[in-house]
Amino acid sequence: MTDAAYAPGLDTPGPSRARRVIAAAARAIWPVASVLCGIVLVWYLAAFTMNLQWERDQAARAKKDVALVEMLSNTMAQKRPVVPAPHQVAAEFWKMTA
Repeated sequence: MTDAAYAPGLDTPGPSRARRVIAAAARAIWPVASVLCGIVLVWYLAAFTMNLQWERDQAARAKKDVALVEMLSNTMAQKRPVVPAPHQVAAEFWKMTA
């Protein structure tokens, strides 16, 4: 027997405290990231559907047949959209604060 004091947890093998904290934070991030991704996806879908009618009207006035991919691109780059896309909001926010 030794005279050394027993310290629980010091003699057991396993990950360090820092690794456990990082692992717990990583586990906690996934639910938050999933919800944020869902919100951004719904926002993009809303921007597309709400701005699509204006693009259709513009194509009809020009008597032009526009593919869906081009419509998607046009709805995400309108100057004055009904619902701005997230990247448009982020760009404007960056321009206003930088």
